[in-house]
Amino acid sequence: MKKVIFICLAILFVSIAIISAFWLVPSFQKEVVYIAVAVPMSGEAKEIGKEMLEGVHLCLKKISKKGGIDGRKVKLRIYDDKNDEGTARKIAAEISEQDDTLMVIGHYSSEASIAAGRVYREKGIPAITASASSELVTYGNKYYFSTVPGNSFQGRFIANYISKVLKEDTVSIIFEEDYYGSNIVENFQIEAAKLNMTIRMKGKIDSKAENSDAELERLVSEIRAADDPGIIFAATHVSAGAMIVKSLKYPGSSFTVVGPDSFAGRLFLNELRKFPQERLLSGYYSDGIYAVSPFIIDIGNEDAQVFKDEFVKKYDAEPGWIAAGYYDAMLLALKAIENAGIEVKRESVKDNREKIRDYLAGLYNYETSLRGVNGDIYFDRNGNVNRPLAVGAYRNQKLISEPSQYQPVTNLRGVDNMLKEILEGRLIKIDDHVMMKTRLVYTGIDINEISDLNVLDESYVVDFYLWFRYEGEFDCENIEFVNADNIIELDKSKQTLRLTNDIINKVSEKKTDDFTVKGYRIRAAFQSDFDFHAYPFDRQTLRVQFRHASETRDKLIYISDIRGMRFFSADEHNTDYNALRGWEIDRESFFQDIITNDSTLGDPAAFDSKNMIHYSQYNASVRIKRQLIGFLFKNIFSVFIMIMTLYLVYFIQSDQFELRLSIGMGVLMTNAFLHQDVSSNLQVGYVLAIDYAFFTVYGLSTLSIVASLAGSALIRKGAEESACQLNVAGRIIHPGISVAVALVIAYLYVWSGE
Repeated sequence: MKKVIFICLAILFVSIAIISAFWLVPSFQKEVVYIAVAVPMSGEAKEIGKEMLEGVHLCLKKISKKGGIDGRKVKLRIYDDKNDEGTARKIAAEISEQDDTLMVIGHYSSEASIAAGRVYREKGIPAITASASSELVTYGNKYYFSTVPGNSFQGRFIANYISKVLKEDTVSIIFEEDYYGSNIVENFQIEAAKLNMTIRMKGKIDSKAENSDAELERLVSEIRAADDPGIIFAATHVSAGAMIVKSLKYPGSSFTVVGPDSFAGRLFLNELRKFPQERLLSGYYSDGIYAVSPFIIDIGNEDAQVFKDEFVKKYDAEPGWIAAGYYDAMLLALKAIENAGIEVKRESVKDNREKIRDYLAGLYNYETSLRGVNGDIYFDRNGNVNRPLAVGAYRNQKLISEPSQYQPVTNLRGVDNMLKEILEGRLIKIDDHVMMKTRLVYTGIDINEISDLNVLDESYVVDFYLWFRYEGEFDCENIEFVNADNIIELDKSKQTLRLTNDIINKVSEKKTDDFTVKGYRIRAAFQSDFDFHAYPFDRQTLRVQFRHASETRDKLIYISDIRGMRFFSADEHNTDYNALRGWEIDRESFFQDIITNDSTLGDPAAFDSKNMIHYSQYNASVRIKRQLIGFLFKNIFSVFIMIMTLYLVYFIQSDQFELRLSIGMGVLMTNAFLHQDVSSNLQVGYVLAIDYAFFTVYGLSTLSIVASLAGSALIRKGAEESACQLNVAGRIIHPGISVAVALVIAYLYVWSGE
């Protein structure tokens, strides 16, 4: 009988070990993937290097929490390139000698990336930068990819925006005499000449020269003394840019300053905060400064909002475009490793690197793109991202998207008269980039109450205020609530008598400066798709979603009015609107994304190809989670009682066969009744988290019945000692199985839950 107990214990511990290996200890994964990250960790650019690493680490943490990449653990090898060309070249050579490093993320500057890129090209190592903006980084180097628009594109884009949106044809330029500033200004001038713009003044500074401060002051003095300097375009890095802004922005001045992507981010604001006026009066210098950026949070999708929340939670700071870019670069690297079909073996590292490069090169259009926090990522033939820049202006130390932007035109057949659109400034073409001028409508939602949740119908009622703030004329009422139970008409003349409890009222309309603001109060029922896989640890998302009925995304984008919404302006989010019993608010987000339809619209030219029609959709998303204490007491407590009752079987003498059997059978039938009750209430066709608890009780009940039968048989044979040893084994195996299953459920649905 001792042999029987030993076998039972061995089975128990082997089972627990297997479960732990697969579910509880990701560190036991069979393979490790190494990615090199090259950032400046010392020197003048160390703060930028810190932000780069923040984005990389945040992405890696999220992937690692889900178990890595197909069972592979991901580790980083971090190198300090000091933002120096020579150091970058040495690091690249060191990385190339690592026979288990698959790819590189970095470097920060164009100069460092170009120097390292020569090594990566020679050794065949794929690399991704999200900050080096020179087209020379990727030109002629099929192994280097850039997720940030290039300098030449940036310079030409800014010229078009000044001319066609800001309606200014006179510009004065200050630029830094390095590759960044010179390259941007060179291309700005090329485009400005095409647009018949006048460059009133142009001056350069060398930040490394001893007299750089005096030269900068001289240039600024000339601009201040000029009768009509026009818009001031400052193609400089952060420090020089902050000094220019400080010198030009003073009470009574009317200078308009436009900066490149170096002006967009926390480093620029931190530089301005060194001046007491900006610290004492938020926005004293920064308000009204224009900047272009690869990433502005208010125009971002749902991924961008989640990224921002996670970033603020971890680092207690707002993410800039550098952090967002390197989050996307890391995401892109992980997806490439996951989908390239690699084999992590040292002898195949060269082939693996080539497969990763081929995967990245295969992201060449919208259909093959990867969705990141910066939007859809895909590359042109030179490995540069195919995406326009966003334009924002600072308000109270926040970079807010301007109401006019340019978005890529994915279907030129939808442009009726391209020449006319170009001449009137609604369409611009830079190299292969064709972009349409797009109206941004600032949209706000303040929720008053969420109630009447019906889990079976997946419906709920939301009472909220909705408003639109926009320039010029706009038919804001011609919208469709895509997940409403009934048709919601904001236009009073279109509302008809319906047998519903919906409330739809216009509550305000006001014109202020160049903007019109219209506000509505709506109370209506909505629906969302609920997911009960993690029930009762599930989180459900309640949404209010709408899009314009006819205006496509290349003409209209809804963005969150972050200056006016309670959600963005309050330090603590207000969740008093929750009127759902048994639920609490877990996360809120308000964002725009893209909804896509595929239709030829009867156009013969589109019959033989996809004709994707994109709309901007605005989303108010509230994630709720169950208040588990009451629920667990009602449901899981019953399971706990059944497990404990079954455990008592092993403390009852084996000769009490009828009693032991009745306990096992009774628990089995009770469990079946409770299981059926839960299943009938939800009526889903997949396994729930709570099902595993019921399955465990089924198994333990069966085990107790088998043990009772075996114990009774041993008693009849006169083997009382063996029957006692069987009970001892049951006292060990029963709680072992219970604890192992509880740990697995907790890991899968509680600790790893998002």
